[in-house]
Amino acid sequence: MTVVLGGDFRQILPVIPKGKREHIISASIKRSYLWKNFEEYRLTENMRLNSFEGSPEEKAKTTEFANWILNIGDGTTTTIDDEDWVSIPEDLILHKGDDPKASIVNNTYPELHNKYTDRTYLEERAILCPRNETVDQINTPVMLMRNINQSAGLCNGTRLTITQLGKRFIEGQVITGANIGDKVYIP
Repeated sequence: MTVVLGGDFRQILPVIPKGKREHIISASIKRSYLWKNFEEYRLTENMRLNSFEGSPEEKAKTTEFANWILNIGDGTTTTIDDEDWVSIPEDLILHKGDDPKASIVNNTYPELHNKYTDRTYLEERAILCPRNETVDQINTPVMLMRNINQSAGLCNGTRLTITQLGKRFIEGQVITGANIGDKVYIP
């Protein structure tokens, strides 16, 4: 029987209710008695970088960041003073300031008050998602947290802006993925 498993085993761990670290690790597929029968292939090419649209400098910076993240996962980054501390590049550090929430929002969304209805502006940034009970206004950017209708592009991670709030539905406009601009309804 052929079985294909995909994903990063460092990120996809089994759920063991109230389990400790050792319980979770021992329940992973790599600890199974079947693992010796698997043939492992590793993907070596970052497909996101192949379709990267931007300047060569931006692509080089993105490639460097992708490699840094992989090295952290592989445990091959340089550490500080032979401890388990990883050195973070200065351009990735957000300094706290007086109001930490405001620092995060202002850094992620500079000029948000002027550009919150601009789909391209929201597309290019992380979404700071409101909780369900706080979605109460039009043009609020949101991100789906589960698959609702994959053929319509309503998958976990899809970004939308709210265009209408009904009594039993939310109308939104998709701002990422293959269905950009589509109006969708979420019960």
